[in-house]
Amino acid sequence: MIEEQISIPLKNSNEALKLLGIGDKNAKNLKRKFGVRLSIEDNELLIKGNTVNTEIIKVRLKEVIAKLRNDMDMHSNVVETILMGDNKNISSFEVNSERIDPKSIGQSNLIDKILKDPLVLVTGPAGTGKTFLTVACACRLLEEGKIERIILCRPVVEAGESLGFLPGDIDSKVFPYFRPLHDSLVKLLGFPATKRMFDSGVIEMAPLAYMRGRTLEDAFLILDEAQNTTIAQMKMFLTRMGKGSKTVVTGDPSQCDLPKNKVSGLTHSLNILSKIENVGVVELKGSDMVRHPLVGKIDKAFGAEC
Repeated sequence: MIEEQISIPLKNSNEALKLLGIGDKNAKNLKRKFGVRLSIEDNELLIKGNTVNTEIIKVRLKEVIAKLRNDMDMHSNVVETILMGDNKNISSFEVNSERIDPKSIGQSNLIDKILKDPLVLVTGPAGTGKTFLTVACACRLLEEGKIERIILCRPVVEAGESLGFLPGDIDSKVFPYFRPLHDSLVKLLGFPATKRMFDSGVIEMAPLAYMRGRTLEDAFLILDEAQNTTIAQMKMFLTRMGKGSKTVVTGDPSQCDLPKNKVSGLTHSLNILSKIENVGVVELKGSDMVRHPLVGKIDKAFGAEC
């Protein structure tokens, strides 16, 4: 059988220690199970073995490295689980019997950050799953009793269009803006359960302007389309978080509908909050796309034009 050698560059010795395990435990287990040998030379991880197994282990090692660079405190058991393939995806979970499987390392990192940190800022182009996975995590925590309410919030800014006068109460007027969030809830929980939760106040839609003056405890706050917030609006929203609450902010800076002279609150927050402890930052990219493959090409073609 043909043998192959692959090298993966490492940033430091800590990464090497995490990958190989205490006493080279992971390296020994991989050699025993897959016949693949790991070694370190000049800050490079060398993988040697038959072509098929070497490629399999390379993919798993790269997944672990990506996770480590987001969280160096990741438990050794998690590293071992990924490398040995004992669980296809440790970030997978179920909501109302609907299985949630992240489709990329970026999506897996997003789930990990949301479940770990009280505040997470998520950016990425359309179709990367940032809104759906955020709603799924909120539903999971609600099912587990770790939160009591889900608050859905969006700035009411139109993408170059005018909806005009809409009859009805405030929920009816703003519902078109919240449709993507509502669709995610219906997919996860079903329409009857979603309606009951809205009627009982367990799930609430709140235009950004209506958040002022509130303190929300034991709640999961989601601010979607956050690229359309001003700096003042973003500060107001982030300071609504009370005891036992979790906040996730999602947006795509390239799709900002604010006037040209206005700085996006999302962009500003990324600049000033990303280094603060317990603030998670996740940047999803084209490789995390889960919509039609053409969407990524369209998004790239338009670039920053609009």
